[in-house]
Amino acid sequence: MQIGRTIALVAIATAGVTVVVGGCQGYNFNPVGSCIIQPGSKQVTLEDVTTADIVFVVDDSASMTSKQEALAQNFNVFINSLNQSNVDRVNHGLEPYDFHIAVTTSSIYWANTNSQGSVCLLQSGQTECCKVSSCSAVSSCTPGAACGTNGVCTFARSAIGTGYPPVTFEYQCCTGIVQDCQAQSCFPGDVCPSFTTTYTTTGCSTGVFQQGDAYPSGAFVAAPSNPKVLHFTKDLYTPQPNTAAIAALTQQFEQNIQVGNCGSPQEQHLEAARLALQQVLAGKYGSDMPHLGAKLIVVWVGDEDDCSSPGPGATNTDAGMSIVLLHSGDTGADECVADKNVAAQNANIPMRAFPVGDYESYFAGLVAPSGQSPSSSQPYRAFSAAFITGTVPCVNSQNVVVGYTAADQYLTPQCVSSAASYSVGSASCPADGQGIWAGAVRFSTLGNAFTGRGYSVVQDTVCDSISTTGFGNVLSQIANLVSAPSALSLASQPAASEVTLIQIVDASGYQVKICPEALSQSDTSTAGWWFMDCGTPTSPPPPVATDGSGNPVTTACIYINHDSGTCEASAGQTYSAEYLGQVPPGGCPNATQIPAPSAACASALGASGSNQSAADWWCYGANGGNGTCVCNTAQ
Repeated sequence: MQIGRTIALVAIATAGVTVVVGGCQGYNFNPVGSCIIQPGSKQVTLEDVTTADIVFVVDDSASMTSKQEALAQNFNVFINSLNQSNVDRVNHGLEPYDFHIAVTTSSIYWANTNSQGSVCLLQSGQTECCKVSSCSAVSSCTPGAACGTNGVCTFARSAIGTGYPPVTFEYQCCTGIVQDCQAQSCFPGDVCPSFTTTYTTTGCSTGVFQQGDAYPSGAFVAAPSNPKVLHFTKDLYTPQPNTAAIAALTQQFEQNIQVGNCGSPQEQHLEAARLALQQVLAGKYGSDMPHLGAKLIVVWVGDEDDCSSPGPGATNTDAGMSIVLLHSGDTGADECVADKNVAAQNANIPMRAFPVGDYESYFAGLVAPSGQSPSSSQPYRAFSAAFITGTVPCVNSQNVVVGYTAADQYLTPQCVSSAASYSVGSASCPADGQGIWAGAVRFSTLGNAFTGRGYSVVQDTVCDSISTTGFGNVLSQIANLVSAPSALSLASQPAASEVTLIQIVDASGYQVKICPEALSQSDTSTAGWWFMDCGTPTSPPPPVATDGSGNPVTTACIYINHDSGTCEASAGQTYSAEYLGQVPPGGCPNATQIPAPSAACASALGASGSNQSAADWWCYGANGGNGTCVCNTAQ
């Protein structure tokens, strides 16, 4: 239609002009006479690397019992996506990717309570573990020091109530100290820890481990006789795919990823990843990993938030700073959760978990600075991460995290699937953010920090593993971190198909090609892209429906069709989506294909003293659906 061509030209000509209209504060519009339009864009640049080191950190605690089987069934989707991407690239004359995959778990240690039930006291300048006979809550005291009448100050997780704020620590004054105390490294005022660092396999699924095996502490794991690093190299795909070798590697990956659920209930996801990469850089795996100049991708999979703190096997082995986990069965309300809330407490109870910023700096530090060659200490050229966790961040229209999915009165993460498979978010977000302490706070904080550095990040929920197609779709997104993307998630919905352009540009910004759009199902064999339902789990998804005039209905999700070869980018090139978005955000109701007055547009966008008449506006779009407000030139 002529309107699409006209608006597109005007958008380019006026892109530098910004004005706020009427009551739509916070949105930038471009004026064209009495019209307004909203340009939008999305760019995805492929790293100039064709090799990836991929490390999976999988939660192997008992709380993963209900998810492990579904995870194992769906991990083949990840491998199959990468395999198909390489086959397609070879078929289209492009270089395939090398990818090298390893697995570790979240188990480092479990700091449980001492069998004697002792508490840590500071006596004569050293920490000792002593028994006490009775304790009562007090408003404040100094942990490990004297309190009350012949008492000593301790602290413990606060009792779980039916409301908020979430659990933290409370002070207690304890009396009846047994004098035969024993010296031990511990945190004054806390329960004395007893450390478990090996697997007990009674009543759980052992996976790749046996009774008495040491927790990995970042070491790569594998099923018996399988390599710990699996190499899907370029030569497997050229000149023709070596299907037998690829199938054997795929089977080994499916075996290695089944880590069971006998691991530590004190999930130290982030520390396990740091330990894994420290071992890689120390040369533990020789030529298997790292690969100089490759892209590093770390994938965290777990249904509880991170609880990384000092202790046996960790980067900092100071057992006195360990979080002691007495209530491991209270998912979302244990001592790890309480530790996140100690910032509001007396400084005598400092937060003991490793700062999330330490992990941001560590992983970012593995990437060679721009313009510098990779080295033994900074072997990578690029980095990406994926967080498949117990809860999903709730985001606003600008994709900014504003809360977390709801939790019950015990702050247990509630399993909810993403509202849209290609966007982070959930349809269920508490207005006051009550789920935040049960949610994946540390995971999300790190993910947001990585995003702020310009790294590609996938965030979704492990609860989608309950739905076979749901979790498979998440794994497809992770595969896209390695290969060219199969979908682009736009910040807003384009106003119309005619004002949406998908192109590939080179590193200098020059157009390499314009990708053809599928206007109907019959075009999908040759088209490079089409609008897709954001919740569609199938691949390739069918084009969305057309309106009464045969034009595709738009969505905020675009599928890139790699099968056709008409929209293939090489390493270092960029997929660029340019479009005009709906105005106001969310569009206007009762759209028409021909000019007609729109009271809804006048109400939403008419400025004081002008453009307040319905006759000034037209809600343009598929007849009867949501459209975008433009000026009514037919008035």
